[in-house]
Amino acid sequence: MQSADFFSGIESGQIALRDAGRLSGKDVDAIARVGAAALTGGRFEQAEQVFVALTALEPKVGLHWLHVAVARQGKGDVAGAVAALGNALSAVDGDNEDVARALLLRAELTGRSDPQAARADLGRARALASPAAKKLVDA
Repeated sequence: MQSADFFSGIESGQIALRDAGRLSGKDVDAIARVGAAALTGGRFEQAEQVFVALTALEPKVGLHWLHVAVARQGKGDVAGAVAALGNALSAVDGDNEDVARALLLRAELTGRSDPQAARADLGRARALASPAAKKLVDA
């Protein structure tokens, strides 16, 4: 691959920085554990920094964006959390549990300011959720 193709691939998201930096899945998991520990410990600024870095490494992994949203929510930055959830929904290919989680959290955060959009997010999350998860959504 020529260097121009390589850099345009990174810029377009076709090549993840994880691959460019030759990080293994174990490396990324170790970084994620640092972020998770920060979240658990209430160190939301640190958690946000870790997970924002992970979104740069793996931009199509919605779970990293979800963690960014949770960290921002913990900091009281609801608008930033909603923006991160939008990124999560854009980043994930297909419909999966991460999409359902992002929709549920976005509905929670926007329920008062935009109840119609929150209901739409809940409906979509319910359609994606497993039977066990649907019971939680309905509760």
